[in-house]
Amino acid sequence: QWVDGVEGRVIPEHGRADAIGTVQASLGKMARSPLFWMIFLIFGIESWALGVYAADQVLYLKTIGVGSLTSSGALGAAAGIAAVSGIVFSRLSDRSSPYYVLIFSTSLMALGSIAFLNAHNAVLLWVYSALFGAGYGLTVPTIPVALSRYFGALDFSRAFGMGQILAGTMGGLGPWVTGQIVDHTNSYQIPIYLITSL
Repeated sequence: QWVDGVEGRVIPEHGRADAIGTVQASLGKMARSPLFWMIFLIFGIESWALGVYAADQVLYLKTIGVGSLTSSGALGAAAGIAAVSGIVFSRLSDRSSPYYVLIFSTSLMALGSIAFLNAHNAVLLWVYSALFGAGYGLTVPTIPVALSRYFGALDFSRAFGMGQILAGTMGGLGPWVTGQIVDHTNSYQIPIYLITSL
């Protein structure tokens, strides 16, 4: 709840501000806040997109003539880039507002999705891997920072668990909805445009 090694910091009671000026919100107050649900909606959209790409990327790319080895390699690269991005750039949300970091990370994911829509060659596929991977790798550590920065640390664990219900549900729905659309249209275009739109 606090940076390791920083002594003298205590988490105050509900309604009181901590050392960085964040008023400690109760779980009930968070649940009534649109900001709380918007944070986890962003997390849910990231989970939705990641679930669809993980489940259907190789199948979709085969339908437009990209080989399985190239498409699965790009998927693996996106995951590797995400891991590096999450580690290297996670301090951004500590040093600046998580608001701007989330705008930046979701913009990277959107640009990556646009590249994916046009990925008829290996170059654009690797552009997608770099942009989308960096975006979702940066989003994951920024969500908890945003939650604690806006609502405090007192009820952080319960609040994060409550928000994860939305994010997890969206992550599970993504591949299922994609499957339904593909079964009815015989095309992956709509799900990919849906991810980009989200």
